[in-house]
Amino acid sequence: MADNELENVQEAFDEACSQHDENEGVRILAAVMAIGKWFRLEKELTHIEIWRQARSLASTIIRDAYGTTEEQHLLSNQIGIDMAKSYFKDNPSNYRGFMKGLGITGAGVELSTEGKGDLITLLYCLNNIVMEYDTEDVYEFYSNAIHTTSVDQLEGQDIYDECEEMGEQMFVAWKEKLLEAFPIPPDA
Repeated sequence: MADNELENVQEAFDEACSQHDENEGVRILAAVMAIGKWFRLEKELTHIEIWRQARSLASTIIRDAYGTTEEQHLLSNQIGIDMAKSYFKDNPSNYRGFMKGLGITGAGVELSTEGKGDLITLLYCLNNIVMEYDTEDVYEFYSNAIHTTSVDQLEGQDIYDECEEMGEQMFVAWKEKLLEAFPIPPDA
């Protein structure tokens, strides 16, 4: 049953991304949502508002950079989350297979060099939000997972410093608006 569910989700993901091949932003946004959800399945954030800030910032950046629509954002969010849940349920130690399923690593890479850089930058936006608002142990987990994903899975060793800096700049630029839209509870 799990294999069939995984196949169905993979097929839906591939179909959704292929329908929007002219707009790489759909795959990037779906990938960042999926990777973020995978991390959350491994170690949940202290407050959901942290994730909502990261999701909102990623959507804003992709919309500005790629001209994606609200419908594409809703689709990317849903298929990304479905991919992470299905792959994790099937085999929580198969992160590499999950990344290949997203079409962003391995022989089937379907991201341009710029798209890979944008994906790594969005992961570092998440990292900055977690660093700002979550506990040290949660931050350490996310920081290590994002670094490993960026370097080992996405082969971004040549660009991750630049992406990390861009992620920090974007978070700082949007921090007040994100906090206004998704306030972090006082106990954070």
